[in-house]
Amino acid sequence: MSMRRSSAVSAAFLLLMGVPFAGACGSADSTSDIPNGGCGRVVEDGRDMIPNPPDGASLCPPGVCNYQSQEGCAAGTACRPELNASNQITPSCQTVGTREPGEACASSNDCTVGYACAEGQCRKLCCGRDWSETTCDPGEGCFRDWYFLVGGVAQATGAYLCYPTGCDVFTSDDCPSERDCKIIDPSGTTACVPPSAGARGDRCTPPEVCGRGLSCVGKPGFETCRLLCRAEECGEPRCGSGETCVHFNRDPLGVGECTPGWADP
Repeated sequence: MSMRRSSAVSAAFLLLMGVPFAGACGSADSTSDIPNGGCGRVVEDGRDMIPNPPDGASLCPPGVCNYQSQEGCAAGTACRPELNASNQITPSCQTVGTREPGEACASSNDCTVGYACAEGQCRKLCCGRDWSETTCDPGEGCFRDWYFLVGGVAQATGAYLCYPTGCDVFTSDDCPSERDCKIIDPSGTTACVPPSAGARGDRCTPPEVCGRGLSCVGKPGFETCRLLCRAEECGEPRCGSGETCVHFNRDPLGVGECTPGWADP
C-alpha cells in the first residue's frame, strides 16, 4: 500500500532566554544564598521526581497492528498509517523496504520495519511521546506528531516520529532559524521545535505554549511560563529579585528555573 503526503509537526516544552540581574559574584555548593547585590541564589537540586515514561505502545491508535511495537503484521510487512477510501487514517500492514534510519526515501515502502518516510528520510515510529530510552534510536526522541495532508488539511495519524535531540536552550544557536530549542519531556531532553508565543508569567498548558527562553511548569491546571536561568555560580542568564534559580530534575544539566518564593524542603 502506498503512503499519502505527510508533514511532521512537533510538540514540546518551550525554554528560555534569560534576563541579566546585575551584581557581584558569590560562592555556591548544592545551595548558595548570596546577599543582596550578589549574583542571586542558586539551588542545584530541586529534589523533584521524574515520572515514569508513558507506555507508548498502549497509546497507539487501535487497529490491525501497532505502530510502536509493530505487532499484528506478518513477517516482511510493517505497521504504518494509511489513508483509506473513506479518508480515514488507520494502521495497516505495508510493504517493507531496505532503507535504514536516516537514509533517504521517496515513500514509506522504502523503509525497513518500524520506520516510515517523513521529510525525505526514514524515521522511527512511536506513540504518545514515549521518552523511554528504548523507544527511539540513540540521540533521538519521540516528540514530533505525524500528520497527513488530506484535501489540503492536516489530519493527525495518531503516530509520532523520532527526531534528533540535544540543543542549547539558552541560545537556540544549534537549531534552524525557524525553530527554537525547547525541553520536550519531563526528563529534561531538549530538541529543536517550532516556536510558541506564551510570555513570561502567562498561564499555560504544556507543551506548546511558552516563548523562547521559557518553560511551562507548575501544578497541573496552574502552570505558568517561567524564565529559565543558568544554574551555576554567577551564571547568565540570572533571575530577578525575589526569585531563586532552581535546577530541577526535569531541567537539562546546568539549567534552572527562576522560582519565586523558593523555600528549601
